[in-house]
Amino acid sequence: MSDKTKLILRECFEWFIAIAAAFAIAFLLRQFVFTLVEVRGPSMENTLHNKNRLFVYRLFYQPHNGDIVVFDPPHANELYIKRVIAIEGQTVNIDYERNVVYVDGEIIDEPYIKEHDLNKDSRQSVLPTTVPAGHVFVMGDNRNHSLDSRYPDVGMIENKKLLGKAVLRVWPFKEFGGLYNYE
Repeated sequence: MSDKTKLILRECFEWFIAIAAAFAIAFLLRQFVFTLVEVRGPSMENTLHNKNRLFVYRLFYQPHNGDIVVFDPPHANELYIKRVIAIEGQTVNIDYERNVVYVDGEIIDEPYIKEHDLNKDSRQSVLPTTVPAGHVFVMGDNRNHSLDSRYPDVGMIENKKLLGKAVLRVWPFKEFGGLYNYE
């Protein structure tokens, strides 16, 4: 084998290693640090809209009240995006006559919800309820069009089912920015 052939093979091998390393790094970042997801449906309007694309932070994520989270629901084959209303140990109640949500007996401030009139559905779980250890209670911002923790099909979400916290809208580009800017 000539020196020129060896040089070409060595350069090809170095390119292969560089490309493989780039793919491995991208895979690890996407699996453990962040991912991109697409919003499907109206359950988070007016905060998020169908086809929005979100940057989701994953690394060492611990849920907090008010976070917008992405999770794998127990009954569906697609990801859900909802807002954390309560974390483990907190008690949730909804007063449908006054259209307010209580966490630990306090009315929570919700400037992000689409409709202030909540419709009670006979399929909804009995409230008040206390969130068990290692779980969260989630609701969509468009409450009357959201399948969320109020329904037995979804129920409380295990923390290990949370993919992470949505932190940034990246598409459409004209709406690029943070998700927690309430007016």
